[in-house]
Amino acid sequence: QLMLSRDVNSLYWMSRYIERAENTARLVDVNLQLMLDASNLDDSAIAGYWTPILESTGDEELFAKLYPKLSGRTATEFLVFHPDNANSILSSITQARENARTVRDQITAELWEEINRLYLFINSPRARDMWRQSPFEFFQEVKSSSLLLQGLTGATVMRNEGWYFTQIGRYLERADKTSRILDVRHASLTPGYVATQTDALGWSAVLRSCSAWDGYKALHGGNIEPGRVAEFLLFSEDFPRSARF
Repeated sequence: QLMLSRDVNSLYWMSRYIERAENTARLVDVNLQLMLDASNLDDSAIAGYWTPILESTGDEELFAKLYPKLSGRTATEFLVFHPDNANSILSSITQARENARTVRDQITAELWEEINRLYLFINSPRARDMWRQSPFEFFQEVKSSSLLLQGLTGATVMRNEGWYFTQIGRYLERADKTSRILDVRHASLTPGYVATQTDALGWSAVLRSCSAWDGYKALHGGNIEPGRVAEFLLFSEDFPRSARF
């Protein structure tokens, strides 16, 4: 039985938007933790932390239209909760849920219930309260739900055309995000760049943004070399978030 192209399209985007929400959650979470380690952060330094994140999502122009000033508060509000930012966590989950709703008969009850639960959470006052009190816990909620949805897809969904398109959506989004993070990091380097000890923190943040820190460390130990980081994230045959994988 062949699936309708609109159903396949909805399954593809449902999966892709869930992956996008998880990736954005990890990216913002890592950046906030990186800033905790920094000292004497003036406006310029704060912009230096957030501009690459906005560039990696391709939304710097929209941000400039919506906010007069780049700060930690405005950047995180834009990336997490802004409804006009199509790539915000709120928008991604909302669009994932809308796509899931249109193919309700093609997905399992378990999958629908978890997507719906995540959607209701992100739109609830509890999400805002959690965000204000503990961003780490908030991001953990988003990431855990995304991983649970992947597990439910693997454990409950028939291996038909629809399942394959959910995989395509997830892995294309993942490869796109990993390459964008690396691209932005590479663009910040000057000709003749030589990595310093301070840079190691930035490169380890790149790895953490891709959930790659443990995988990289298992292969190369704690020695952070930019070339090896790039090679691992682009060409690893075994790491599930590398571009090649």
